[in-house]
Amino acid sequence: MTKQDKQLYTYLHAHYRMIISSLLILMGIMISLLLPDILLRNRIGLEIKASWSPLLFTLSWIFLLIGIMIFLKKRTRMILYGVTVGFTNIIVILQDLFLNGQGKMSQVESFLTIFKIKDFTIHGDIIIGSIISLAIMGITLVLLKKQEEYHMDRYQKIYSLLITIILVGFCKGSATTLLGPEMISKTEKKVDPNLFEKNTYLTRQDITKTMKLSGVYEETYRSICEWLSKEYEKRNLEE
Repeated sequence: MTKQDKQLYTYLHAHYRMIISSLLILMGIMISLLLPDILLRNRIGLEIKASWSPLLFTLSWIFLLIGIMIFLKKRTRMILYGVTVGFTNIIVILQDLFLNGQGKMSQVESFLTIFKIKDFTIHGDIIIGSIISLAIMGITLVLLKKQEEYHMDRYQKIYSLLITIILVGFCKGSATTLLGPEMISKTEKKVDPNLFEKNTYLTRQDITKTMKLSGVYEETYRSICEWLSKEYEKRNLEE
């Protein structure tokens, strides 16, 4: 056994509990955030060729969250994670209510109209999935609380930032590429924006189809940005 192997063995033996705890926390974060997204997209039941795109979009947001959590203190890290999982499950339940009540999903700005829906049925798989997601979140929060506070030096922060940027960029870039090119009619006539996957993603005219392509995190983010942009334009017009 070389000197480097001995150093690695000594480090792993001394920190094996921390390593196992970190792996369990990472798995808990991934599963609790992936589960609601997968269940909601399965509820739509659309046949989409680019099946990897929504998963990659979702992973890009999860990697971004983990990257941010690394730089935060333990208490703030726990709050951010808990709020994110809770908010995600609320979004998934609301979208399922819209899908059952009006046959389609809605943008974030239309969530207040939920009280106008007559059919308030939620599918069992969504309820069970949310319960499992929240239960995993609870276990992960306990592990996070027991984990010792760590402090990173300058180089560790740089490495963490670079890894986060690479993972997020790779997942989102790959997801967009898998959607294919934006299709334009050769006759220059108006084409159905929902006819091609890239067109559906860009135009967002049918939120139900867009959700299947991009996942709950990507679609919710774009919906919030669009809503804030509209509100900003309205205020400028009023002034």
